[in-house]
Amino acid sequence: MSVCAALLALNHATAALAPAEPVEQIVVTARRIEEPLASLPLAVTVIDPQDLGRLGLTTLDQLARAVPGFSFHSAAGRGPNSNRPAIRGLTTIQNGVANTSAATTFIDGVYLGGSSQSTPLHDVERIEVLRGPQSAQFGRGTYAGAINYVTRSPGDSVTAGAEATVAEHATRRVSGWFGGPVLPGKLGALLSVGVDHYGGEYRNTRDGSRIGGESSADASLKVVAQPVDALELTLRFAAQRTDDEHFAVWLQPRTANNCCLRSASSPRAREYFDGKALRGDDVTLYTDALAVAGGAGFALDRELATLRATLALPGNWSLWSLSGVVSDEIERGFDASYAAYDPVPAQPGSFLVRDKLAQADLSQELRVSSPRDADWRGTLGGYYYRGRLDEDWKRNVRVAPDGSVTVVDSPAALVQQDIRNRALFGALEADLGAAWIVGMELRYAADEVRIEGTRVDERSFRSLSPRLTASWRRSDHLMVYANVARGTSPGTFNAVVPDERYRAVDEEVIWNYELGLRATSRTGRDRLTLAAYRIDGRDQQATSVVELPDGTTTSLLDNVGATRVHGLEVEASSRLTEALDLRLAWGWTDAEIRERLSEEVADLNGGNGTTEALRMLGNVAGNRVPRVPRHQGVLGFEYHGPLGVSGEWAAGADWSYEGSRLAQEDNLIETGSSGQLSASLRLSWADWEVSLWGTNLGDDDAPVDVQRYFDRRSGVLQSCAGFVSAGTAPPGTLCAGSSASPRGFAISLPRGRQVGATVRYRFH
Repeated sequence: MSVCAALLALNHATAALAPAEPVEQIVVTARRIEEPLASLPLAVTVIDPQDLGRLGLTTLDQLARAVPGFSFHSAAGRGPNSNRPAIRGLTTIQNGVANTSAATTFIDGVYLGGSSQSTPLHDVERIEVLRGPQSAQFGRGTYAGAINYVTRSPGDSVTAGAEATVAEHATRRVSGWFGGPVLPGKLGALLSVGVDHYGGEYRNTRDGSRIGGESSADASLKVVAQPVDALELTLRFAAQRTDDEHFAVWLQPRTANNCCLRSASSPRAREYFDGKALRGDDVTLYTDALAVAGGAGFALDRELATLRATLALPGNWSLWSLSGVVSDEIERGFDASYAAYDPVPAQPGSFLVRDKLAQADLSQELRVSSPRDADWRGTLGGYYYRGRLDEDWKRNVRVAPDGSVTVVDSPAALVQQDIRNRALFGALEADLGAAWIVGMELRYAADEVRIEGTRVDERSFRSLSPRLTASWRRSDHLMVYANVARGTSPGTFNAVVPDERYRAVDEEVIWNYELGLRATSRTGRDRLTLAAYRIDGRDQQATSVVELPDGTTTSLLDNVGATRVHGLEVEASSRLTEALDLRLAWGWTDAEIRERLSEEVADLNGGNGTTEALRMLGNVAGNRVPRVPRHQGVLGFEYHGPLGVSGEWAAGADWSYEGSRLAQEDNLIETGSSGQLSASLRLSWADWEVSLWGTNLGDDDAPVDVQRYFDRRSGVLQSCAGFVSAGTAPPGTLCAGSSASPRGFAISLPRGRQVGATVRYRFH
């Protein structure tokens, strides 16, 4: 029996047990149009404000734990360099030009090139997490997926809300919004404000100062106008200020290394650690020196403006325009030694970084669409994007441990990164009979990338991104779909390199093959979503840390070769009784490197630096893709009942799990698995709600991330050249490119157990 026949039989059998009830429609904009989630032939998870409150989600890291196939970890605070989501085994080890990553964040459909981690969640109507290539609809930087924040809009009546939270670690959150019609039927507005403060929970051993605190304040105004019946305008202004302390990080020492030691037989090996990263909270950072020079931490000033215009044309056609401007001003100060020591004493302060960045994103999209109720329907449009990042070259400003500042004279005091993207796109969809729908989407993009520093590098990339979809829909209760999509991540450049072979980085290309199902019981009480997929990728980018001639280091991108991913995603919810709700989300991701020769792995295995040794000892084919958990999921329940005449109480808990993540392609050091328990008790009556909640109640201490780094606190390694001079190195040993810096590992520290209370008020 075919799969479709089996599902059809199940559908009829269920119908005999219970009468069909209307299914509540969840509307999404995953294909840049409003359409029911139940008919969408893509893998999308929708998180609404009720989910955020029930699950206690306040950060993007926490939100990712509730979405199968999505992993997000902020290794170095909320700065743009930490904005590296992993979706379906695809991730960005190091972001490209102007902060391009594998999965980009959009706010109301507008591209956000800067960090998304401090984006306020109190102002959202829903968050859509799209998995798989979205290049055909969303464009650049979405070859793994996209995250779209849809903000709250004014309704037809006056509504308002307020929320206040107090919790451990000096956590305080206050937010509120007020909106409604200004001129009924013509003009509406909504004002939203919020303040969020987390005090941090680690102390600097140098001076007892607090580490890891985060503060944000934001305000936004959305105006919806309909000057004439055929035209609707939505204008939104938003401003945000983020002021964070130095992120919490601990340097695992080289004295803990247990493999790959340097010796006469391995003259290029730098030592390594094999196993789960050590647990430690010995945070020791030069925040006091940075305070004299301007401060440690991360500060962001963001201004954002979007304008959406929809014009109804004759014959139920429509013209749609979306314009967006985002301006970020960033200041950063951090101890890049991660351990309050000076790795290069001859150049004091090389690892105490103070810099400023300015990023500006401008995007414009225009599309015309045919009637949505036609048997054949389509869209045709164009897109323009310009992203620019101006970065003070951090190696020109050095802060010595005593707080003195040295500005190194250089003709290139500024690195300018510039992107111009132009695209044409279209989509065509057709009904084939009563149950089948087929569609094709296509996007042609031209990407121009330019970096200007000590030199100018410029290159153009052309890409064609198709997506083919087919779906079979029995009713509002059952739909099966399949899609095939191509995704590309634009090529880029490394700005600082030891030699020119590292300069250019080719674009990545993947093909995603997906089969999925959406089912809802006839009573509407049970929902099930399944997605199975395979991804074939080539020329994927990974990082290599190399030593520069001046003794400092830099992280470079390189093309991994080929990767293959198999995966399965499950989302299910059920109202088992009138009082008990159950939710399950689970993702299995098998991401494997298929082709890749790694120079560092060859060195770890005793390579002598020759091409022959690289081929024999540096092959990592068969290893897992770094930073990707194999298993991830959440299981939760909520039990609720009446409270008095008009109230309700609810008690619930959620257990989230994420498997261990390997730090690098060598597959040696890993984070270890993470399991976190959250629970809440909610009391609600009339327009009020009070909740007592706790997150990470088991105080799970798995590292947020592990970064391969170095540790010179106990000295350096015997030079490769020394073994060659002594005649003890393997024959033909080449020492060029080898480093005398022993490996250490930067361990980003997690948030621990937290208990708090929240009060909410809603006026309708």
